[in-house]
Amino acid sequence: MTPPLFLITPEELDGDRIVLAGAEGRHAAAVRRLRAGEVVDLADGAGRRARCTVQDVAADRSSVSFVAQTYTTEPVPQPWLTVVQAIPKGEHGELAVELLTEAGADRIVPWEAERCVARWRVEGGRRDKALRKWRATARESAKQCRRARIPEVSDPVRGPDAAERLSGAGLGLLLDSEDDSAGDPGSSPASSPDGAGDAPTAPIVDTDVPSYGEIVIVVGPEGGFSPPEYRAFAEAGAQRVRLGPTVLRSATAGFAALTVLQARTGRWR
Repeated sequence: MTPPLFLITPEELDGDRIVLAGAEGRHAAAVRRLRAGEVVDLADGAGRRARCTVQDVAADRSSVSFVAQTYTTEPVPQPWLTVVQAIPKGEHGELAVELLTEAGADRIVPWEAERCVARWRVEGGRRDKALRKWRATARESAKQCRRARIPEVSDPVRGPDAAERLSGAGLGLLLDSEDDSAGDPGSSPASSPDGAGDAPTAPIVDTDVPSYGEIVIVVGPEGGFSPPEYRAFAEAGAQRVRLGPTVLRSATAGFAALTVLQARTGRWR
């Protein structure tokens, strides 16, 4: 069985003897009930990992002492996977972050798309509270799936401004379930403002993917992309792709796309 993983600050992750205290230490001692001799991993959330053996547990279960056996530093993943995630309603937001973290996203960008039902208002601290939830979810999910790197959860972006995230990316993918036969030129992401030059969606499994650099996946809201957002992403060079014949929820589509890209890029070898 893979050893459990706990997170510790980079400053504390050093030397032959390591003490895990605070909330993480209490969780290890009182909830996971670690015992002397058990093997665990400690990580700093930025790629450095120590394989350790439990030396002892404090009597009040407030901390755990470890003996470090080996240290490793995981390389920065290539290609880097960024997901621009339209903000889903309610707890579906945390579900999306959990799934994206488990599937290996390196960066998650909350996106308040024009057709999002959920709104992160600055008034009343709602925006900061929601962002803290997403970041806490990414942290806990990284621990659960034994990731030594916690995905970055960026500050939110709004509307067509999300297209700026494609600047410098090696590949931008717009997950789009729209039916090209519907004949709505105003909503085509690859059309010019007057509706000319529509480009159809292609299966994501057929997309040529780079081995290095950054891949940006854009996941829209349940209500779909607005015409200005379509145009902004087209101008930024995003390719329209579809996952398959079915339509996934906004909270799960990014997870499905990442699994395809992880296999296609070789990151899961």
